[in-house]
Amino acid sequence: MQPSHCLNPQYGHMSMGCKADVRSYIDQWCSGRSRCEVQVSKLLHHGPKPCPMDFRSYLQVSYECVPVVQSASSPCARHEPVLVAARSGFLSSLVSLQTGCGSIDSPWLVRARPGQKINITLWDFAIMTHRSPRPAASSPVCLVYAIIKESASSVPTQTICGGKSRQSHAYRSLGNSVEVRLVVNRKKQDSALHFLMYYEVIGCPDPALSSGHWFERDDHKAVAGCENSDATWHLTCNGNTWIGTIGNCSFAAAGGSTVLGLFKFSNISQGMSIIIIVCVAVFVGLSVLLVGIIYLKRHFERHPPHSPRDQDYAIDSLEGASYQPVGKPRDAGVDGGSNNYYRTWQLQQQQQQQQLLPHDSQPSTLAVHDGNSSATSGNYKQPSITCSEHVYESPTFERHADGPICGLRDDDSSMRTKYFVLDPDTVICRTGDDRTLGTRFVPAV
Repeated sequence: MQPSHCLNPQYGHMSMGCKADVRSYIDQWCSGRSRCEVQVSKLLHHGPKPCPMDFRSYLQVSYECVPVVQSASSPCARHEPVLVAARSGFLSSLVSLQTGCGSIDSPWLVRARPGQKINITLWDFAIMTHRSPRPAASSPVCLVYAIIKESASSVPTQTICGGKSRQSHAYRSLGNSVEVRLVVNRKKQDSALHFLMYYEVIGCPDPALSSGHWFERDDHKAVAGCENSDATWHLTCNGNTWIGTIGNCSFAAAGGSTVLGLFKFSNISQGMSIIIIVCVAVFVGLSVLLVGIIYLKRHFERHPPHSPRDQDYAIDSLEGASYQPVGKPRDAGVDGGSNNYYRTWQLQQQQQQQQLLPHDSQPSTLAVHDGNSSATSGNYKQPSITCSEHVYESPTFERHADGPICGLRDDDSSMRTKYFVLDPDTVICRTGDDRTLGTRFVPAV
């Protein structure tokens, strides 16, 4: 009852109203079941009476429906463990009564990953019953609700007793796999005690380690390291996940011989170490490239490259003491750098002139070509040379020589069969005895 404006003044001492907690009765009739019905009059008859008899009583209830573990192959009659897939859930005594799953013959098999544990909590809905007396909490008598057996044969079987409290911690496994057998009497379902057992996978699983690692842990902390080095990593378990990273022992084993060995992987994760190394490598590469560009730039500033025209002038300056180029002068627009035939003719002409020079015993003679004039000194007679107009011939028409090659003696037959492609501006010379000197000219393309 709650206070209201209709409260009679004679009940002034009950200004806060009157009420009683009847949850234990509701647990006995409804909790652990899929549906139930409650008669308020029956509750008033068996329950506490905090209010005067002339008061009208009512029941206020709040409840929650929770899913329970079911078997895919129900009923369970194979007498073998039934594996549960969820990481947490409720094991119901009502399901074991109706299907036989989770009973003594077909226990529930709860399995977790290696390194994890299984925690079990008991929800007892039969703490108070009006039908039969229950043993007190301090009594040595155990009202068996479940039997838990671990997969490891060295761990003894654990018996879960009820009747102590509505919610209590029942068991925590030592391994990662347990079998839970709920003790129910399927022949007396009406008088059966209903309860739930909530299981939950707790802790972090053991990480997958490659060869060369070692791993030590307790409930919430772990240390990993390498067998061939002093590198270690500390991890903390948060829920079901490890906080921290285990490095690679192949890198840690290298120690100071590699760049990764400088990090030791103690305070910096492997991913962050790789990012730092990549950034350093990129920086070093860009620095080397920049230094190379600066060096080449300064080198070209100190030693600029020469053009082909400058090279021709350099050759002329070196060879000017030996010969003078014959043909169209450079200031007339002829570019020796673009006409390789012009330079070839000059070199060949120089060799021919050197062959015609007199021996030391003979008087020296110098011939200067200037138009139609010639100069001779001493006893050596230089034939007069006259220059005619240019003669051009196409590549398809070759004009053979009618006489000796210009500038050679008659007895020098080694050079008669040789032809030279000369500069198109070179002139054909004639001797004083009107013999056409044999030289063919083909325009350079």
